[in-house]
Amino acid sequence: MLKATNRDPRHSKSPRRVHIQFPHPIIDRACKRDLEAAIAEPRRCAAMRSMSWPAFLKNFPQGHLVVAVAVDVGADEIGSRRLRGLRDLLHRVIGRMASSKGGFALTVSRAAGFPEILCGFEMQGDADALVALGNAEPTDRYPGFATQRVFDLDTAMEAALGAGLLSDGDIDQR
Repeated sequence: MLKATNRDPRHSKSPRRVHIQFPHPIIDRACKRDLEAAIAEPRRCAAMRSMSWPAFLKNFPQGHLVVAVAVDVGADEIGSRRLRGLRDLLHRVIGRMASSKGGFALTVSRAAGFPEILCGFEMQGDADALVALGNAEPTDRYPGFATQRVFDLDTAMEAALGAGLLSDGDIDQR
């Protein structure tokens, strides 16, 4: 039987003390202590966590930005199914890049006059992974970020990213 107790009301979701009662007397105290410590330790997700764009800007004002310019989508198609599909594709690709425990956020912007998908990262290594996939180039159009890079998300890049999802991350370098 596993019983968790918490004496601190500020941490109602994470118990401070875990009691384990084993029905069989063979399990010794050392194993019991190790198991209790493993259960009581806070769990961390291996994949990056997604957050809203305003939450990202609030929590990481000096984050790392990678911009995907949707070159095959017209300026009048900001809320289109095609642009949402490109954003969702990038979200799946970034979510599969479980190289870090950092956060990321995506948003669609039309501030430049053409549709762009802004990808913000907490960790520079995560941003660099997307930069490598998209062959992004440095830019200085977006003040306030620690690093800024931009790449064209055209039909060929979309196909390569989609194929990489289907083949467990192996993306054709064209």
